[in-house]
Amino acid sequence: VSNNSPIVNNDLCLRAWRYALTGDYEAREFIVETADVRYVDLWLDEIKPSGTTIVPKLSFDGGVTWVDMVDQPADLRTLDAATNEVERHYLYDTGSDATLKTAIKVRVALSTASAVVSPRLRKLRVAARTI
Repeated sequence: VSNNSPIVNNDLCLRAWRYALTGDYEAREFIVETADVRYVDLWLDEIKPSGTTIVPKLSFDGGVTWVDMVDQPADLRTLDAATNEVERHYLYDTGSDATLKTAIKVRVALSTASAVVSPRLRKLRVAARTI
């Protein structure tokens, strides 16, 4: 060993792998105690680099059909400026069809245009309300 050799630590591990450009996170279905859910709120702590997308969706029929939730940009809150992590609020309004929305399932579709960057989720919180 020369005096100019780099120090290598025993816990260093380099790996190379490929991953898909798209993927979904799907939460298990949950049942709400009221039969007249009007709004479903979703808060995500997310990091979304340029060229990536995060699209939250809801299902009220066990995952057979999905509807996109709407971003609420006025509620955006920065959590960590260094990593661009934000808390983003999404909303779905069931409109006049508020009956029989007792079983709710959440899916978040993640995608990237390049395998070099990917979107990340840290926390997911859901609330169903009648007003």
